[in-house]
Amino acid sequence: MIHDELDMNASDLQYREEVNRIYRKHYSGLYRYGLKISGSPDMTKDAIQELFIRFLGDKKMLSSVKKLDSYLYRSIRNNLLREVRPASGRQETGPADPELEFSHEELLITEEISSERGEIVSRCLNRLPPRQKEIIYLRFYNGLSYEGIAEVLDISYKTVKNLTYEALNRMRSDIKS
Repeated sequence: MIHDELDMNASDLQYREEVNRIYRKHYSGLYRYGLKISGSPDMTKDAIQELFIRFLGDKKMLSSVKKLDSYLYRSIRNNLLREVRPASGRQETGPADPELEFSHEELLITEEISSERGEIVSRCLNRLPPRQKEIIYLRFYNGLSYEGIAEVLDISYKTVKNLTYEALNRMRSDIKS
């Protein structure tokens, strides 16, 4: 009996360490993405904390997740959209496309491009429709795969590919003009 209890404690400790490792690995990306959706640092931090508390409370939950990156981003997105909708008074029933904005400084940090080009790219990104903007953000700023983005946004793989293609073409066209 004592031996089983020791194994359970060791197992609990390993599980907590694994959840902590996942938290450290994904926190900054989830935070940036959540902040784009909610605009509130506190709301974003709370949503991330709630997600990881659920992991700690239910070991089966983490083991049932097939694609961790997609699951984390989708969970944060859904949690924040549920919080933001009542606050904004919107009564949408379908999935919302959050209005993500790209700052010139953010582009310089992540892409190391010249100041003038950074401003041009920032303007082009901000002209994209919300769904395309979100796909570009998830793909190029958070490194999610097309499959992962499809899961996060609950759309088909082909739709993600098409919207990415359209967004990049639109940006190329805007840059040329």
